[in-house]
Amino acid sequence: MASIFEYDDIVGFLKAVYGEKKKKNYTFSLRSYGKDLDISASHLLRVLHGKKHLSLGKAMSIAKKLNLSPTETNYLLLLAQKDIAKDDKIKSEFVTALAKKKRENMRLQLDAESLEEFTDWLFFALLALIRTIGFKNDTNWITKRLNISSKQLSEAIAKLRKRKMIEISPQEEISLPHSINLHLQGGYAKRLITQTARQQEQDESHLSALTLVVNPKDLPRAKQLISEFINNFNDEIDSLDGNEVFQLNLQFYQLTQKEP
Repeated sequence: MASIFEYDDIVGFLKAVYGEKKKKNYTFSLRSYGKDLDISASHLLRVLHGKKHLSLGKAMSIAKKLNLSPTETNYLLLLAQKDIAKDDKIKSEFVTALAKKKRENMRLQLDAESLEEFTDWLFFALLALIRTIGFKNDTNWITKRLNISSKQLSEAIAKLRKRKMIEISPQEEISLPHSINLHLQGGYAKRLITQTARQQEQDESHLSALTLVVNPKDLPRAKQLISEFINNFNDEIDSLDGNEVFQLNLQFYQLTQKEP
């Protein structure tokens, strides 16, 4: 079924679900769709034409009928509240909340095999570069921007395409099938940090370090704080209109040896 996080309004999502059902069964009608959603065909038609908004109760009912997960249901209810809101300021707040939820829930989830395959900095740099303003579907432009060879680019594109992490149009244009926000942890992050250690111009980077005394019982909280920082940093800094690719690496490790 279509991912609800790809849509900014309920109408688009409901139309996509209907289209999928129609594709599987050409005899599937709006009346059948309404029956599945427990809503009259006339009511459904008005909703799909934008002439009527779904109530929160009806939105919740539809979420159950479509077997949406709790996070998907929450997103659907936010869409419903945005549609119902009459005050522009309140509507804007829902738009902001939806954007944040979309970013949180459309993070690319990779299995262990995928992570093992994509620990090279190049893959993530290329995915980020595709999102930049002014991105050019030009091999020379991409290789110069990332300082890589044409062979490296071809191999990276082939792997990403195989994993359906990028799409290639008939016109050979590269695009992302969804928003990607990948947070690596553990050994994978360690290797990525090693591979991306480059000399940067002073005004292009910010280096800082902190050495502190830690009680081992506070380690879970420390890791939680780091995770929260990364998520907040991403929400604040990752841009839809950026034109450069940066990487943030964090390391938190023990300097002293454990006492015998």
